[in-house]
Amino acid sequence: MKNYRGEKHNVQIGRYNEDIYRRMPFRSGVDRWVKNMSQMPELKDFEMILGGSYPHDDANDVDIVFRGPPGMTKENAPYGDLENVFEKGLERGLSNEGIFFDMNASFNEINPIDQDMYNYLQTGQVTVNDSLTYGPQFNVDGKTLRDYSKNSDQYSDHLFDRTGRTPSKKQMKEFLFNKARYEDKYLGKPFMLKERQKIHGLQ
Repeated sequence: MKNYRGEKHNVQIGRYNEDIYRRMPFRSGVDRWVKNMSQMPELKDFEMILGGSYPHDDANDVDIVFRGPPGMTKENAPYGDLENVFEKGLERGLSNEGIFFDMNASFNEINPIDQDMYNYLQTGQVTVNDSLTYGPQFNVDGKTLRDYSKNSDQYSDHLFDRTGRTPSKKQMKEFLFNKARYEDKYLGKPFMLKERQKIHGLQ
């Protein structure tokens, strides 16, 4: 999401439709969001993982992955619960803090970013990360910035496939031309924010 700061803008993502003031991510706002989201019963079986470049000072948003337990897939995930999680995440992020949390639900193993970079340098192959995201459209002031309804499978009213690749083009560029900046942003990522609660039948 681009940096629409200083003025009020209308943001519409799925059922979320609010006029908000956008802010760069700031520590106390991110901490409040993580604490509040961690208490949602819908997330008791999910890990909450921080990716992306936050808390680096040029981060425009905060990348969050909700990783499901073993045996859960895109085909049997609790779609209603996940839609509620995404909607609460947008409300608590954009409406309460002015911060955009870019959320995905994943059901795959998530490697350290540096491991995926090493694999890419050795093999030339990126790691494909398949997940569910909330949408389909991402509109700011009526302008569509993203549309997941195009070339994506739909799993519920507002959950769609989202495919990412690690390392991204941005990560590769920084690794090659500004390695210190790359290491400052991405070493130690992804970072565990919340572990899942163990429940009967799950490891």
